[in-house]
Amino acid sequence: LELHGLDELLDEALYILDPFLKYNDKLCSFDGSSNRIRTTEMNILMFALTRRRWPLRTLQLDHCGIDLEVLIEMIKLLNEKPKMTPRNISLAFNDIGDKGCYCIAEMLIDPKIHLEELKLTSNSIGKQGLQFIAAALSARSSALERLDIGSNSMTDEDLAAFMGILSTTPALIPNKLSFEHNRIGVYGVSVLGIVLASRDTPLEMLHLGRSNFGFDGLRAFLEVFSPKPNVMPKILNLSNNNADVEWYIALSELMQNEHCSLEGLHIKDLHLDDDLVSHIVTSLKNNERLTNLDIAIKNTSDSVWDQISQLLCDKTSIAATYASNHTLLKFGESENEPFEVETYLTMNEHPSKLSVARIKVINSHFAYNFRLEPFRGMKPALLAGVLEFCEKAYTDHDEFREDTYDYEYPEPYFGGPRYNNLTINYLMVKNFLSTFDYIRPRNRKRQWSDV
Repeated sequence: LELHGLDELLDEALYILDPFLKYNDKLCSFDGSSNRIRTTEMNILMFALTRRRWPLRTLQLDHCGIDLEVLIEMIKLLNEKPKMTPRNISLAFNDIGDKGCYCIAEMLIDPKIHLEELKLTSNSIGKQGLQFIAAALSARSSALERLDIGSNSMTDEDLAAFMGILSTTPALIPNKLSFEHNRIGVYGVSVLGIVLASRDTPLEMLHLGRSNFGFDGLRAFLEVFSPKPNVMPKILNLSNNNADVEWYIALSELMQNEHCSLEGLHIKDLHLDDDLVSHIVTSLKNNERLTNLDIAIKNTSDSVWDQISQLLCDKTSIAATYASNHTLLKFGESENEPFEVETYLTMNEHPSKLSVARIKVINSHFAYNFRLEPFRGMKPALLAGVLEFCEKAYTDHDEFREDTYDYEYPEPYFGGPRYNNLTINYLMVKNFLSTFDYIRPRNRKRQWSDV
């Protein structure tokens, strides 16, 4: 349910909707953003929500002018029915301040309140308020799923104090942290990295956009994870920090480590060009984790797209195609993305990367004028393995068509005459191999280098 821009009519609307808010069990989200909420409106709203049979999933009250007095009223009513507290609460762009953080900290400590996500963006929170929040987080029995405290003019000293308290219980650090649009420098981001590296598991997401800590700050942050790349945040957002190619080079050194846990990288400052693409190809060639690389793509030349296409499907040899990148799912945002690149990224969405590799091999090397000469020099046992590989590709093709996607693949890659020719070529290979007196190997798990 969304109620936006009602202002003076909000109290009347809440009176009318009171039965709906109380007794509609299907209601899971209430968004009252962009309304002027005073004590009266908050009292009506919280009274209705705490009388429900099941708690809301999400309560969003952004841009509502909520001050300390209104917040106290809200938390007082929630404390009367703690089990009715919404799982996700967003109070962004209000005026809570440090004293309001003390009230929220009391709510976070309450074991009967099962809060999962808390958004406090732009609430004039200072060092003392951050310390209240950190102390409450470290005293909880389980970690928050997400905490957003961006746009609060946080300094190095503030962030260091916040992370210093959480360093005693690193396992209770929220899985998704956002410090976007703060005044974080080299010291603050290095302390942040040290505390996060002390965890046993990586964060799901870390947002450090618009923080202006510079390349020195990035290097200090990454140096901490060099001995423990397996605890690098899975999604790292570094957008709007005046990044250049040097940033990506520093990140690529860590990304080439097979234990690096980074799955999504957002640096929208970077523009895809000839200088950057070579580093992207190098870093992702053997990377089996990164699924999303979000960079700026404008007026990109054909030669750059050719290198990206080769990264996703290298057609120079069967082994090169098999060893191409089958993990990347999203590559920036561009309206002029070549059809071939888009198709390869769509192929990579299939959960079985071995199936993706098979389909790329078949499409790249067995679909046009098929030649039998390469097979003539193979040993009979190896021919059996190759035949089995080709045969499995047709099963993969059906899985791609029927189970994974609801639409037909483009003509040059799946379906149509080319697929029929491929079927004929497959039968030719099968008939050719049947002339050999070979024994199918017992151990079918062969290294691709042997093939």
